[in-house]
Amino acid sequence: MQIIVSQIPPEGLKIHIVKDGDWFRRLASGDLIDQYSVRKVEFKGIAERVAKNVAIKGEIVVDAVTQCSRCLDSVPMNIESEVMNIAAPAAGTSTWAEKELEREELDLLYYENDTIDMEPLIFEQMLLLFPIKTLCDENCRGLCPVCGINLNRETCNHKVEDIKSPLEVLKNFKITKNK
Repeated sequence: MQIIVSQIPPEGLKIHIVKDGDWFRRLASGDLIDQYSVRKVEFKGIAERVAKNVAIKGEIVVDAVTQCSRCLDSVPMNIESEVMNIAAPAAGTSTWAEKELEREELDLLYYENDTIDMEPLIFEQMLLLFPIKTLCDENCRGLCPVCGINLNRETCNHKVEDIKSPLEVLKNFKITKNK
């Protein structure tokens, strides 16, 4: 969906966008497609014009499935978050790649030709909501490193030694200064 800035009414433009898993797979890279199965993404909000800038406020809801980082079981994710972005015209920012951005400019998104494309904005906000490491349960025991069974469901008799750091040998390393 694209927003035509000059057509935003004074009371604001209501936005309601619903996307499915095909949309996510079309925009995502291979790693993301392997890691997350997105079923639905929904954005409800409003775009309000303030001079030439546009404030985009709303809520994003993501329905997805991923795998537990320890046991590889499927973990459903229902994520909701408030979103707030400010879009400014790109005119006069043609040299933006050549200058260091100020702190206030980091939160801005730029639009050209009186048009704001909402898809990249929604996709970016969705990615920021995804956890780096997902667990099915904070006490997940994971998989046995010897036989691979899920230790949350079964037990095995394998003893796993504490893995020592390869840098452990440096613990006794002594440096002497030559005078």
